Amino acid sequence: MMMQSFFNIVALVIIGVCLSDTSYALIVNITPPRYYNCNTRYQTILYTIPNDNDADDEEITSDDNSIDIDQQKIALEGMLKNSGGESNTDGTITKNASNILTSSRKMRLQREIELIKQLDPEHPDNNREYSDSQNQELVIQELWSLWYGERGRANEIELRKIEDTTVEQSQWPEAERRYLELIRKHCSIDGTMDNLELTNWVEPANRLATLLFMMGRLKESKKWCKRILNVKPWHIGALSGIAIVCMQMGDGEGVIKYSLMGLPNLSPEMRKQRKEWIENNVYIAEKQLLRLEELSRESYGEPDDTSSYAEEKPSDGGMVEDVIDSESDSDAWQ
Repeated sequence: MMMQSFFNIVALVIIGVCLSDTSYALIVNITPPRYYNCNTRYQTILYTIPNDNDADDEEITSDDNSIDIDQQKIALEGMLKNSGGESNTDGTITKNASNILTSSRKMRLQREIELIKQLDPEHPDNNREYSDSQNQELVIQELWSLWYGERGRANEIELRKIEDTTVEQSQWPEAERRYLELIRKHCSIDGTMDNLELTNWVEPANRLATLLFMMGRLKESKKWCKRILNVKPWHIGALSGIAIVCMQMGDGEGVIKYSLMGLPNLSPEMRKQRKEWIENNVYIAEKQLLRLEELSRESYGEPDDTSSYAEEKPSDGGMVEDVIDSESDSDAWQ
């Protein structure tokens, strides 16, 4: 018992030293996301997203002009899924119709890479009139917006509607079913939940992990967090979430492990580690984008342009190579 208490104390110290101020806020207050006007620039934004100045109860109809062109492309992806493709179960991106790299999807991934770079407080695109923490909040706010909107506006609204129902505990089972259906619809390679490609849309899985935590199903929540980190090791929500899950499970070693993998804070003492974290995650993200370009080119011809990424691996690139241990996640949901 004394040893476990010692682990928990050490874990809290590690969290405070290694994680950004925003990530730490999530660990001490893991709550469902709520919306706020994106003009509120400096409000803590973990587990929140901007509402793009749209009404929260916005309805989508067949002739709604707010549905972007991506919705038509996503429908096309669904039609092409039946055409087959190579797949595997080791968490890597596979040749599959779900990996169509539309121009808008490519732009989102490129923007995500730029935002990871902007987590460096010395990045030239950051506003010099703002503090480091203010710039970070703006960057993280946009990252959340990208993660929610990866599958187009209509799907983002559907995700938000499910999220709204989690306020009532009686609605949790139905919310879980709907999250799983979104994951199956957008991430399943073969129509089942056994072979998923979470790179297609990670946020329903992150919302599900949060819900499972709220339901007290900690092992399942942890495994979904690990699935997310397999494809987006820079996902600050999953990194913070898995740390708090481990804490609730009494797994002090796990808290330390995943806290150390998180985004180092903005203190002068952690600047070097923060830059290394950014460099390595940018490398991984660029490599994923390059692979998607290759798969899309092989299956569907040349993309709009032929930009190249991840040509040179960072010298200390092993920092995030072991993000996820070898524990199987085949039973991550029941």
